[in-house]
Amino acid sequence: MKPTPIREILEDLARSMGWKKRMDEERAILCWPEVVGSKVGTNTKPLKVRRGKLFVEVRSSAWMNELVFLKGDIISKLNQRLESQVVKEIVFVAERPREAPS
Repeated sequence: MKPTPIREILEDLARSMGWKKRMDEERAILCWPEVVGSKVGTNTKPLKVRRGKLFVEVRSSAWMNELVFLKGDIISKLNQRLESQVVKEIVFVAERPREAPS
């Protein structure tokens, strides 16, 4: 009998405990820089995934406009990388101004 790889065991456990969806959502955030590349990755920050929507903070309105045109491709690449239809929509939000240190 061939031993079962630990990855399969953990995936089965996550699925049976109802954690798989949440884990896939977190994986979408973690693999964002790899999927979009360094240029986009340095100008964006994935925040969270809720109900199939990935919320991404964007550094400038120019980048936001550019990303709107790439949204479909990014969704496809993310889901292909995740081997699951985790992300159905991407919502781009403007970067919030950072408070200056006192």
